[in-house]
Amino acid sequence: MTLLSSISSIADSWIHKNDFAGDGRDGAVTFFVNSKLYVATGLDHKDTWEYDETTDSWTQKADLTAAGRSYAIAFAIGDKGYLGTGAFSSSSYLKDFWQYDPILNTWTQKADFLGSARSGAVSFVIAGKG
Repeated sequence: MTLLSSISSIADSWIHKNDFAGDGRDGAVTFFVNSKLYVATGLDHKDTWEYDETTDSWTQKADLTAAGRSYAIAFAIGDKGYLGTGAFSSSSYLKDFWQYDPILNTWTQKADFLGSARSGAVSFVIAGKG
């Protein structure tokens, strides 16, 4: 099998799902909780959307109760999603941190990020810690 035929085979395996139901956006974040995908924030946005693969549907959830932002970080630990840092203008950076509870559909402020305010950072989880 040649490289070109391998690439073609992979491309043919993609299946189109329902398009994102929110407005187009720049710098949104994503995280997975309980087999559901969450898309939140993005330039000039504070909204949160849930994608359920089993029903191939998008549902709008609670808005972030803080400044809208782009290029934040996000991750999930257990049954909660977390979002923090980012920018709300080209020169104003944030260090606040938020927890999303999908069962209650609420955002709760947590302790601020201890480093300096920033945008475009990277996040990961190891052993239950973000």
